[in-house]
Amino acid sequence: MKDKLIYPIIAQENNDEDGHYFVGFSPNVLGMVTQGDTLVELVDNAEDAIATMLDGEAYPEVQNPKKMAFIR
Repeated sequence: MKDKLIYPIIAQENNDEDGHYFVGFSPNVLGMVTQGDTLVELVDNAEDAIATMLDGEAYPEVQNPKKMAFIR
Protein backbone atom coordinates (compact mmCIF):
# COMPACT_ATOMS: atom_id res chain seq x y z
CA MET A 1 0.00 0.00 0.00
CA LYS A 2 1.30 3.45 -0.85
CA ASP A 3 1.65 6.12 1.78
CA LYS A 4 -1.11 8.70 1.64
CA LEU A 5 -1.00 12.37 2.48
CA ILE A 6 -4.22 13.63 3.98
CA TYR A 7 -4.72 17.36 3.77
CA PRO A 8 -7.39 18.91 6.00
CA ILE A 9 -10.27 20.68 4.31
CA ILE A 10 -12.03 23.62 5.94
CA ALA A 11 -15.70 23.53 4.94
CA GLN A 12 -18.27 26.30 5.09
CA GLU A 13 -21.99 25.64 4.68
CA ASN A 14 -23.87 28.29 2.68
CA ASN A 15 -27.55 29.07 2.27
CA ASP A 16 -28.00 32.08 0.00
CA GLU A 17 -29.59 33.18 -3.26
CA ASP A 18 -27.55 30.49 -5.05
CA GLY A 19 -29.07 27.76 -2.86
CA HIS A 20 -27.60 25.36 -0.29
CA TYR A 21 -24.01 24.27 -0.90
CA PHE A 22 -20.62 23.81 0.75
CA VAL A 23 -17.38 25.63 -0.05
CA GLY A 24 -14.03 24.27 1.07
CA PHE A 25 -10.36 25.11 1.02
CA SER A 26 -7.16 23.53 2.24
CA PRO A 27 -4.66 25.65 4.18
CA ASN A 28 -1.97 23.26 2.90
CA VAL A 29 -2.64 23.93 -0.79
CA LEU A 30 -2.73 27.68 -1.26
CA GLY A 31 -5.33 28.82 -3.75
CA MET A 32 -7.35 25.60 -3.71
CA VAL A 33 -11.04 26.41 -3.34
CA THR A 34 -13.87 24.14 -4.42
CA GLN A 35 -17.50 23.50 -3.68
CA GLY A 36 -20.16 20.80 -3.65
CA ASP A 37 -23.86 20.37 -3.06
CA THR A 38 -23.11 17.93 -0.20
CA LEU A 39 -20.15 17.38 2.11
CA VAL A 40 -19.36 14.12 0.30
CA GLU A 41 -19.33 15.93 -3.04
CA LEU A 42 -17.16 18.67 -1.52
CA VAL A 43 -14.58 16.10 -0.35
CA ASP A 44 -14.55 14.39 -3.77
CA ASN A 45 -14.13 17.74 -5.53
CA ALA A 46 -11.40 18.81 -3.08
CA GLU A 47 -9.47 15.60 -3.70
CA ASP A 48 -9.60 16.23 -7.45
CA ALA A 49 -8.68 19.90 -7.05
CA ILE A 50 -5.70 19.13 -4.81
CA ALA A 51 -4.46 16.40 -7.17
CA THR A 52 -4.74 18.78 -10.12
CA MET A 53 -2.95 21.62 -8.33
CA LEU A 54 -0.12 19.39 -7.07
CA ASP A 55 0.42 17.50 -10.34
CA GLY A 56 4.15 17.64 -10.91
CA GLU A 57 4.74 19.86 -7.87
CA ALA A 58 6.36 19.08 -4.53
CA TYR A 59 3.78 18.04 -1.95
CA PRO A 60 3.45 20.55 0.90
CA GLU A 61 3.88 19.30 4.43
CA VAL A 62 0.60 18.36 6.08
CA GLN A 63 -0.37 20.79 8.83
CA ASN A 64 -2.15 19.79 12.01
CA PRO A 65 -5.54 21.58 11.92
CA LYS A 66 -5.55 21.85 15.72
CA LYS A 67 -2.51 24.14 15.48
CA MET A 68 -4.10 26.53 12.98
CA ALA A 69 -4.82 29.93 14.53
CA PHE A 70 -8.31 30.31 13.05
CA ILE A 71 -9.64 27.00 14.45
CA ARG A 72 -10.69 26.97 18.08
